[in-house]
Amino acid sequence: MVLHASGTGAGTQRPDFWDIPKGLLDGGEKGIDAARREVQEETGITNIGLVSDFKETVRYFTRREGKPIPKFIAVFFGEVKDDAVALSWEHDRFEWLPYDAARERLTRKEMKDALVKAEAFLTAPEFLRS
Repeated sequence: MVLHASGTGAGTQRPDFWDIPKGLLDGGEKGIDAARREVQEETGITNIGLVSDFKETVRYFTRREGKPIPKFIAVFFGEVKDDAVALSWEHDRFEWLPYDAARERLTRKEMKDALVKAEAFLTAPEFLRS
């Protein structure tokens, strides 16, 4: 699933920005727990099975008040049983896409690279045997 940013977050305009669900860790929260919570907050999806064997850390810089801010995002792979979506205020559109279309749609190169690694993990012979 890819989400389209509404352009209202953090007081900045982000025209045509597509990304995956993500957000900040709450105090004492583990990354995989934050991933479940963020998916629920941003999409309304509560029944998600995350694959704990896959984790990719994405690093990039964003800007706030003209200053570079480092971002570190833990990307997990998940499966949902129910694809009904209720978007949060942060997004105005979403799409369920196959791998190639999702890779094309994502805005940030770093997130595209993480998706490539997730696909390699999912198509690896040892994953397919389990």
